[in-house]
Amino acid sequence: TCYANELETPESLVELADQALYQAKHSGRNQTQIRLRQEDEVGKRPGFVRLLWNDMAESGHPRLDEEHKALFDQANLLLSAIADGQTKAECRVLLDRTMEIIAGHFRDEIELIATTPFPDIDHHRRCHQALLGKVVKMSERFDHDELSISELFGFLAHDVIVQHIMGEDRKFFPYLPTPDLEG
Repeated sequence: TCYANELETPESLVELADQALYQAKHSGRNQTQIRLRQEDEVGKRPGFVRLLWNDMAESGHPRLDEEHKALFDQANLLLSAIADGQTKAECRVLLDRTMEIIAGHFRDEIELIATTPFPDIDHHRRCHQALLGKVVKMSERFDHDELSISELFGFLAHDVIVQHIMGEDRKFFPYLPTPDLEG
């Protein structure tokens, strides 16, 4: 069974059923297999919420903006994997990579801010520490199958993007050197 709005064509349903049959055959027969969607449709199905980069999030600093975009992309990969029912091990790899990107970005961001006259770097550092603490707790909850996709989405979309990138980060953007002046 499948909702019609999840398929591009009626033939897509037959293709999914065919893939599930082959999967059952190659896995020893006498079993049920599920194919949720075609591989190239992962994370693109109707109704899947994606984190989209918006020019309003731009700082004007190329490295910082690239890191923010990479965080959006990695978060989408992780959320898609969980929503699409990929294995826990596959999702763990993506979660670990997301955590690495966040931690690395926070280090880079503090290094960058330290080169500016931004007066509230200690507060910003504490914001990073609080977010990293949440990341560690969420990782532990993931390991114990206690973390829902809605909690993870809320953390990434609200805590990291809305509150931190669109809120806290914007406070130091005016202190960043502009590309025109960096020569």
